[in-house]
Amino acid sequence: SWPKIGDLYETALEAYGLSLGEALSWKGPLDDLKQRDQFAVPVMFVAGGNDQVVPWKENGELLEHLLRKLGCPVSSIVKATCGHHPHSLHDPTPIVDWVESLR
Repeated sequence: SWPKIGDLYETALEAYGLSLGEALSWKGPLDDLKQRDQFAVPVMFVAGGNDQVVPWKENGELLEHLLRKLGCPVSSIVKATCGHHPHSLHDPTPIVDWVESLR
């Protein structure tokens, strides 16, 4: 999703060299993934469920569902009350266990 308020929106348009019309019709990289026949790279998300910068529901959750449809091994840890930071867990055991399970 795009930042759609204030200066962030204008900054994003300028950074990507897009007009307002192009930005409004932009679909994003997820549309490209839908074109791929195979996708088997394991992915784990650690995200903030209350992220106002990159909202989970508009970004990570969509990618998670798409990757599952493509047969990709996916796991998610969504920290319900966490915002955009920190990108970590106090106890990394769930991540280590997940990586170990891929062997």
